[in-house]
Amino acid sequence: MSKTESSPNPRRRETPLWARRYAQSRVLPQTCFFIVFIVVSAALGGLSYFTGVWWRSGHTTLAAVSGTAALAAAGLIVFASIYFSVPRWGGRKMEQWAEAMYHGEGHAGLTDPARMRARRKFGLAAGTVFALCILAEVGLGLAGVVPERLMQPVSALYMVPLLVTLYVLLRPLATPSVLLWPVLYALHAILILSGMFSGVGSVNAYLPIMGYGLLTLLLAHGYNHYALRRLRRAASGR
Repeated sequence: MSKTESSPNPRRRETPLWARRYAQSRVLPQTCFFIVFIVVSAALGGLSYFTGVWWRSGHTTLAAVSGTAALAAAGLIVFASIYFSVPRWGGRKMEQWAEAMYHGEGHAGLTDPARMRARRKFGLAAGTVFALCILAEVGLGLAGVVPERLMQPVSALYMVPLLVTLYVLLRPLATPSVLLWPVLYALHAILILSGMFSGVGSVNAYLPIMGYGLLTLLLAHGYNHYALRRLRRAASGR
């Protein structure tokens, strides 16, 4: 047997590496869910704004209807945050959606029993804390305790640790690119506190959560296509 025949193709040795990176970056279900979250959050912001306008102008009926719809949207966000944080509830749904969305590319997944047990313990607690922190901050903002310009830096106190902790717990299963979100979130807060970025309230409220979150997911989705091409090349030995 020749040396060429006895030694494995160097390309094929890369197959496990790219298979892992491809499985880590299958974020299409999370991206679709996040877009729905953005739409609901934008509706909540609009309803809250018009509730205040109509209440101050004396249109109490319109204000009551709008306020009720705003509460319903806020409740939906809180429920979804908790539901999709628990693997046995929304986490299982995410897996089913992933299988459906990626059925043409075959099955891919990473298993780590210890990490999954940690995720089950952390999921419900994280979702609950996240929802309570949002409600508490909104309440403090409406009460005038937290100025509008400091809402985003205050939210960074719980958002950044939550996102980083979630990645650490899921590290073998999640792509490292998701760390871009807490990095940008923290940087945005620093720029506000330093006075280098004033912005308007809506920009500081929505850009760090929605803009940076969606950007992170879209970059991960783009990397997923790149990893799939590399995986196919490695598997074929080309």
